[in-house]
Amino acid sequence: MRIAAAMLVLLFIAGCREVIMPNDPMPAVVNQPKKVSTNGKAAKAQAEVVTSRHPRLLVTSADFERAKTSNDVMVRRWSEEVIADARKFLAEAPPKYEAAKGIEIARKLQLRVTHFATAYRLTGDMQFADRARQDLLEAAKFPNWDQPSFLATAETTATVAIGYDWLFDVLSEADRATLRSAIVDKGLRAGLAAYKKKDFWVEAKHNWNLVGNGGMIVGALAVADDEPSVAKSVIAQARSSLQNGLGAFAPDGGWEEGPTYWNYATRYLCFALTSLRNVYGTDFNLDRAPGLANTGDFRIQCIGPTDKNFNFADSTEATGDSPQMFALARLFNRPAYAAFETARNHTDPPVLDLLWYVPADHSTLVAKELDDYFRGAGVVAFRSRWDDPGATYVAFKGGSNKAHHGHLDLGSFVLDAGGQRWAIDLGSDEYGKAGYFDSPTRWTYYRCSTAGHNSITLESRPNQDEDADAPLVAFTSTKARAHAVIDMTSAYHLFAKRLLRGVALLNRQDVLVQDEIALERPGFVTWTMHTRANVSLDGRTATLTQNGAKLTARLLYPPGVDFTVAPATAPAGQAQQPDVTKLMVHFKANEPTHIAVLFTPAVKPPQIPKLTPVSTWSDEENLAPRHEKGEKNPMPSWVPIFGRKR
Repeated sequence: MRIAAAMLVLLFIAGCREVIMPNDPMPAVVNQPKKVSTNGKAAKAQAEVVTSRHPRLLVTSADFERAKTSNDVMVRRWSEEVIADARKFLAEAPPKYEAAKGIEIARKLQLRVTHFATAYRLTGDMQFADRARQDLLEAAKFPNWDQPSFLATAETTATVAIGYDWLFDVLSEADRATLRSAIVDKGLRAGLAAYKKKDFWVEAKHNWNLVGNGGMIVGALAVADDEPSVAKSVIAQARSSLQNGLGAFAPDGGWEEGPTYWNYATRYLCFALTSLRNVYGTDFNLDRAPGLANTGDFRIQCIGPTDKNFNFADSTEATGDSPQMFALARLFNRPAYAAFETARNHTDPPVLDLLWYVPADHSTLVAKELDDYFRGAGVVAFRSRWDDPGATYVAFKGGSNKAHHGHLDLGSFVLDAGGQRWAIDLGSDEYGKAGYFDSPTRWTYYRCSTAGHNSITLESRPNQDEDADAPLVAFTSTKARAHAVIDMTSAYHLFAKRLLRGVALLNRQDVLVQDEIALERPGFVTWTMHTRANVSLDGRTATLTQNGAKLTARLLYPPGVDFTVAPATAPAGQAQQPDVTKLMVHFKANEPTHIAVLFTPAVKPPQIPKLTPVSTWSDEENLAPRHEKGEKNPMPSWVPIFGRKR
């Protein structure tokens, strides 16, 4: 795979709190000063001014005061929970250095320090400040902050910087000097060396870039008034490097690494943006990166009514917490971002949910579009309602198989209905396994392969082409029907002249997954969907049951073919999923053909659609022409046969 991916090990530790990164800090955009131009004398003069106020990283004293005095019911509840968690952490010893576990330690440290510091500011109880101080000084004694990778450097630097800043007034001069030295020597100088060598992450367009630069900016801003030369150099180079990572949001805010890594990357990006604004009064127009203003929509649309992610790439179903949604809501005036995050079930909210909380009218979320797409990431999502946990939701993807952390999963989809997730993505295997990030070994892992996804395989090949792209070529959203089409031909170019996948939400209830296939020569085609539901077959009809809910799948086309089922067994030594079944359609195609499967929740009788070739589906967004000028549709006319059995 890519070098960057190959270096990644054990990024996420354990537990829902750390799925996205431990549950804590996210940016605050309170008291936004007037912006200045990125270029010119105004920006230069602004960048010379460093506020002497503390706290100034992520939040200001106003955020703490608001949390302390607010009568908002949610703020009061979250305050009590943060203080209760801080009391629990008092019984634990400070994190100790362990080689190669820097990321895990940094996250545990950040969780503890931010809770202790916030509990101190809310209660005035010095025992919280004292324990935070102990944790910070212990981290300062670590021999290094760079194991197992620069991600550990960035996260540890940010964590110690935040603790230094939030507790500045109660730290002694000696303690401050110790922490500043550690931030500079073990964090910022490592960053300067990386910028000089142009380490891969400096020019990367994925999570490493935003996390690395975010950690460096936060660390530099913590010590900027005492170490101006180092801080100025780090910030200048981090701002330049960030242009690479920010480019990944173009054109519409999607993130090709999947929602888990979106959460990780945007968290540290927002650390940087809010801290820059608090210190300099500007983020130097970094917030104007194409697509960034819409990126909160990506999180929203990637979470189904079951509160599970569309977990493509190495993402997980667990959505984690995303307090940066409040920061993005303020930064871009998007109240729906705050409404979405507020409405979610915060069973264990991190500190920055409390400190960045923005009261929001739920109607701003309900008024959002039910359907959306993200061309850069190739992701499309449709749903029947916003305010119904039993709503129908389907999301599928095209995009690029070359994506960082990507799988060979073009065309894969997930499906929610009746409060259940029916079509699932298995997620990642274990990062530490041999060759997991090395091509071609990575593609032998079932969970990374095409065969391990809800897509199409041809002949006996388990995988799509690893360099393939599947552009979004059609998108339409109306009250009665929403649909989108991706062109997957390049993923099967050795075997197929054309392969299109269309997904439609019909009457805001039923889901149609339809493929249009023209092979180079007669060959076998396999359609697969993974599910945790119990599956009962009756020829061309499959009944899925789960937790008392029911979903019916009907094979509308091709004629003369029935559903089959198989276990989702992976090779020995890989993650197994004995509770997962594969619903399959397998047949030999001797001529251009189609596969059409209709999914119907048990709520209402199905409305069997009149099938038309995917290549003729309308495109209200004018995303791309379906044929070259003058080219005729190469697919023959066809008539679906409903309910036919062999």
